[in-house]
Amino acid sequence: MQRCKESFTVWRDGAPVAYVVGQLVDDEDPILITHEHLFAAPEATVRPAPQAVRAEQATAAPGELRALSAPPATGRPRKGTPRKE
Repeated sequence: MQRCKESFTVWRDGAPVAYVVGQLVDDEDPILITHEHLFAAPEATVRPAPQAVRAEQATAAPGELRALSAPPATGRPRKGTPRKE
């Protein structure tokens, strides 16, 4: 198996054949003879496990008030706030 490093298109038997970045190609594919420089052996990659994101409760249960957290500060004044000079 070889992995395509760069997207490209070739004409084969009068029709375009496209290869895209990351596409796996069998070692027997004739494209490897003419365009070997555009392919490399695939590397095993391990993606880190997604981190749990703390989410606010969307609704309050009957008789409860929903607790809202303040949005993160961006360091920018809100629209309509007069500038301090």
